[in-house]
Amino acid sequence: MRTLEKRLHAFRSLLNTFFPTVRALAEEVGGEELLNDWKQANWELIVEGGVFPEGGRFLVPYGEGADYYGASSRVFRPEAVSTHAVFCLARRNTKDCITGSLALLPAGGLPLEYFVTIREGWYYEQPPFDCVLVVLDGREVVLQLADVQFDLNPAP
Repeated sequence: MRTLEKRLHAFRSLLNTFFPTVRALAEEVGGEELLNDWKQANWELIVEGGVFPEGGRFLVPYGEGADYYGASSRVFRPEAVSTHAVFCLARRNTKDCITGSLALLPAGGLPLEYFVTIREGWYYEQPPFDCVLVVLDGREVVLQLADVQFDLNPAP
């Protein structure tokens, strides 16, 4: 397993283990901002720090990013400019879990927005985080994790 996949797997494992607890805490004390800050901090530590251990290159924020610093969506190194993004590429003909129709991803893939799960025809940001949310031609598309592979590309 490549470094990127290992780090994304570790990030998903963290989400699966702690997301319910952090979400409950956020609802109690800090609202959605606390949850977004937590996700972004761990994205930077686990994924970005693993794929760019030497520094100098930075990932696009995860989802909405953090609200920790007003002008930046980052938690650490708020002055850093994103150089790369995690892209989702189709492994095979894959269907959009929302519509059931074939999702024709561009050859270079699409940037990862969130890990999500699908229930009753809609996506939710909750365990088991077995799908990815991407945006294709301005609309949200959800793909099964098993149907995508990940790659790093220059930030859009």
